[in-house]
Order: sequence, then structure tokens, then C-alpha cells
Amino acid sequence: MYLPETNVLLTRFMTRDGVCVLDLMPVPANEARLEAVPNCVMRIVKLVYGQMTLDVRCNPRFDYARAGHTAREVEKGIEFVPENGHEPVRLLCSAPLRIEDNAACAMLDIKEGDAICFALDTEDTLPKLRDNFNAILQETIDFWKVWLSRSTYRGRYREVVLRSALTLKLLSSDEFGAIVAAMRFAFHHHMANPLRY
Repeated sequence: MYLPETNVLLTRFMTRDGVCVLDLMPVPANEARLEAVPNCVMRIVKLVYGQMTLDVRCNPRFDYARAGHTAREVEKGIEFVPENGHEPVRLLCSAPLRIEDNAACAMLDIKEGDAICFALDTEDTLPKLRDNFNAILQETIDFWKVWLSRSTYRGRYREVVLRSALTLKLLSSDEFGAIVAAMRFAFHHHMANPLRY
């Protein structure tokens, strides 16, 4: 589910050891914060209670899985270099990762209150995230709530209308002012040229 009035996705694993996962594309609160907030896709894994072992694996597929890639270690993560010459993508993590069959892998033992941050990007954003991901998460939540608060719609299907507005905002290009044709394009455009809402 999405956190209310945001585009921050919350996934709960319903096990005895309950864990929650938050996915977001960070958004700066204002123009002054553009350099401080990374242009990436973030995943924050936080254990709500107990303890759990997570088996992590990231194995991207470039060019609709038509192009292979080579994985190599970089500081705080793994870089995936596509064979078709496109720009490499990095998976950065606040926990150690290893390479296995050209995939980024980790076996993470986490306990109550632990939070692990992943960032998928085309550059090294981890310095911006290292001790700052909770603040960036809150800034992103605040941005969406403020943006949505400008809606004047109060009709019967308000929740559905607002969710649609949030989705359309994700698909809009600040640079061109248009709605993009597909989420894949939006993600590619976001990674190549920051989608600043």
C-alpha cells in the first residue's frame, strides 16, 4: 500500500518476524535541496520487531533482457555495466554486498529497529544517503502531502481521484511539462535527467 497521500510504497511481510519495506524516489522539498537529495530509487528495509535473515538479490535486465551485463564491486555497492554500451547502474547499500553470477547478493541478519538502505542509481549517491535516509524519507513524504493538499476536489471518490493525481504526477516531466507514455520511460528519464516535481 502507499503511505497515505504519498507516492511512498509500503510493503509488509506478514511473518512472525514482521518486516516492512519502503520504496520511494526521493524528492527534494525545494530548489535549494536539489543537490542534497539524491536522484535515485530507494528501498529502506526496517524490521518492526524480532529478528530476521533477509536473502537479497539484485540482477537487472538491460534492454528488455536482450543485453547482458558485467557486475563489479564499487565502494559500498555493486555496479552493473551493460554490454550494449548504455550507462552503468549502481546498487548501493548501507550493508555489504557480494557478486554472485553477475548479481548483487547479501545475506542480512537484522534485528528489531535495524534499517538498511538500498539505492539504485547511475552515480554514487550513498554519501548523500549514508546517515540521512530517514530525513530524506520524511522530506519525500512531506513533499507529497504538501503537493496533494493543493487539491480542491471533495467529491465522493476523493481517495481514487487523489491516487490518480499522484500517479499522473509521477508520470509527468518537469522538463517538458508532458505526461510520459510509460513508467519504463519515466524511470529511464528519472535516472538520466532528474524528474523534479
